[in-house]
Amino acid sequence: MNTLEGLPLHSYYKNLQATEKKKYAWKILHEFFEAFDEEGAQETLWFMLSAAMKLESEEVDGKERSNMLFFYDYSMAFYKAVHFLYQEYHQRKGDPVEDIS
Repeated sequence: MNTLEGLPLHSYYKNLQATEKKKYAWKILHEFFEAFDEEGAQETLWFMLSAAMKLESEEVDGKERSNMLFFYDYSMAFYKAVHFLYQEYHQRKGDPVEDIS
């Protein structure tokens, strides 16, 4: 089961996997940035990380916690870069979802 079932994003993702067409990647970006603003995405990711860091588990040791922090920082840099490129394209050329087929 996928939590995205029934949403357009799920269809776009499946179509991207099947066809590798650029338009589905743009549609996914559009859906994501419609759902999450910059602060919302960062807060949600931080909440997930902090919850995982508090786990009392033998499987989550210091190295694993360090890896989680590293992934968080890397993900935020990635998110900001993609958001910047999406916004730049949107301002320069209009709606990328409608422009690319």
